[in-house]
Amino acid sequence: MLNPAPGFQTHPEHAIELAPANQRIRVSFSGKTIAQTSNAIVLHESGYSPVFYIPMADIEKSLLTPGSRHSRCPFKGEASYHGIAVGTEQVDNAMWFYDDPYDEVVQIAGHAAFFPEKVDIDIED
Repeated sequence: MLNPAPGFQTHPEHAIELAPANQRIRVSFSGKTIAQTSNAIVLHESGYSPVFYIPMADIEKSLLTPGSRHSRCPFKGEASYHGIAVGTEQVDNAMWFYDDPYDEVVQIAGHAAFFPEKVDIDIED
């Protein structure tokens, strides 16, 4: 591996599973669709609710604003954040993504996830 996750070295019991979501996911904010896809990846991680990672190509980038936050996960890598602006409505740091995720989760490269408490996420089977 060229870019292994250091978290798995100290916590090998920590589990992360990735799989195609096989569902249609729609993300909206203030009544406007921000993202819509049938190509999401669902990430299941020990101790957390499932997270849908949506291809960046399926996100309306014109509605994104630069976020004020960065964070580091020992299992996924360094995350960057974006906010959303629709008309006069705004929410900061509503979406995150990993530009260079660790090898164990490389499938989420080119994808982003949204905080469900900041946007509306509709899931269709």
